[in-house]
Amino acid sequence: MVAILVIMVICVSTCVPNSQGTLADDDLTLSVDQKVKLDEFNAIMSSRVPHEYMKSEIYLVPWLRVNDFNVDAATRALVTNFIWRDENKIDSILDEDWTEFNKDYRVNVEGCDMEGKPVISLFVGEWNLRRAVVSGQSDKMLRFVDKLFEEAGLVVRNMQKSGNNITRVQFIIECLGMSVQQQLCPRCIPFLVHILEDSARNPLMFTRFIFLNIPQYAVAVWNNIVGPLAPPGVADLVELHGTNKEAWRDILLKKHGIDVSKLSPDFGGDGPDSVDLETIKKNGHNYQCPK
Repeated sequence: MVAILVIMVICVSTCVPNSQGTLADDDLTLSVDQKVKLDEFNAIMSSRVPHEYMKSEIYLVPWLRVNDFNVDAATRALVTNFIWRDENKIDSILDEDWTEFNKDYRVNVEGCDMEGKPVISLFVGEWNLRRAVVSGQSDKMLRFVDKLFEEAGLVVRNMQKSGNNITRVQFIIECLGMSVQQQLCPRCIPFLVHILEDSARNPLMFTRFIFLNIPQYAVAVWNNIVGPLAPPGVADLVELHGTNKEAWRDILLKKHGIDVSKLSPDFGGDGPDSVDLETIKKNGHNYQCPK
């Protein structure tokens, strides 16, 4: 467990721009100078983007923010992203059959926070990553991670079309039952690292990764040793909580606007059952926050 914390810090520091430290800002609130930069960026990219939704300000602004509104850097980053999407056939990834993976590697939409952002839970503690390695499904598992981010982005865009004023999701990574054998074996680590790499390809889609039910000794190592040594702003992207449910329920509400009592029974809440990815797909990737 301590090893994975160190790997996470190294990965985040190398693949996620430090300028994500601006996470507290309103995503679409721009100064006059920033609006000029956005117009310049839009003019450069409008004829190069492969999809109409990528011309929108709500899509382009995050690429500028994570590059400190350097238009040249944002252009390079976005073009590199387009090349990666093309090489990995991301545009058709949701059309593939993910039925078995969705069943074996549980990811749910739990509800919404108080601002209307959907709360997406990854039950990594249940994921048998070693089985994926042993069965020769390593590449498919990495692609499954890519699919999760593409799916989350589509859910957010569909919510925006329905009039919801949101730009991000909340990611909760449930680690109850995590074991060295099944999730932290040497050949399993790339799957967890890939989640962090994909976060750089989807800038400002999330606020931070919130890990729950981490062994207390690992939380102490993170808080006292690993986190303080991380580059500026990086530690803010990873938040670890132990197995004291009452403690993290209170923190999630006060710090992140997530009222656990309104989430699904999986988190001890009284809200409706969570929605799995197969149901989300059948609904055309449309999701509305429970009332």
